[in-house]
Amino acid sequence: MTVNAMYAILAVLSGIMIVDTRAKRVLAGYVAIAIVTTIMTFSGAAETLGGLMLFCVATVLKVVVAPIGILWFVRLNPEAEDLRASAPLPVRVLVVIALIELSRAVHRLPGVAGLPLQPIVAFVILCGIAMLIMHRNVLADLLGLLLFGAGITLEAALVSPQLPAVVELGAAFDVLVTTFIGLALLRTLHERGLLDVDALRNLRG
Repeated sequence: MTVNAMYAILAVLSGIMIVDTRAKRVLAGYVAIAIVTTIMTFSGAAETLGGLMLFCVATVLKVVVAPIGILWFVRLNPEAEDLRASAPLPVRVLVVIALIELSRAVHRLPGVAGLPLQPIVAFVILCGIAMLIMHRNVLADLLGLLLFGAGITLEAALVSPQLPAVVELGAAFDVLVTTFIGLALLRTLHERGLLDVDALRNLRG
């Protein structure tokens, strides 16, 4: 798979995550992105037995366990299926286009000019941040954090290819903390009717 093909695939999938408002479709986009970024880090992780074992654990957590946990939450709480966009559809589409252009300019920065695949990494990370902004359902924040973590893991694998075990251990820990603490928090918020970000903001007053 060429770099341009990977970039195009991630652009489409990340665009779905930002533009769509249905939790299950957004989750499917995250799973696909996790698979693509995992494939990109496989060669480095496979160089050592420890790295390969942790790679397998992190992959199962990212691609299987976390999505199942989120699907379980949505099944128990059907109202969470609507991520409630905070901006109209044309604005969300423009945000995706802007992120594509912004990420393509990252390679011009002095600190990352010599590192590979930096536009792809920047795009995934920026889309994770956009997920935190573009929806009002707190479940979208959890999905955004998972996407952000996938980008950080990819960056770590590219910057420190000699430390695959450390990178995969960090990825596994990140998914565990984000998913299970996040779902526990979502459960509590749902019981109090606070899944909407606007409801949480009102508590500050």
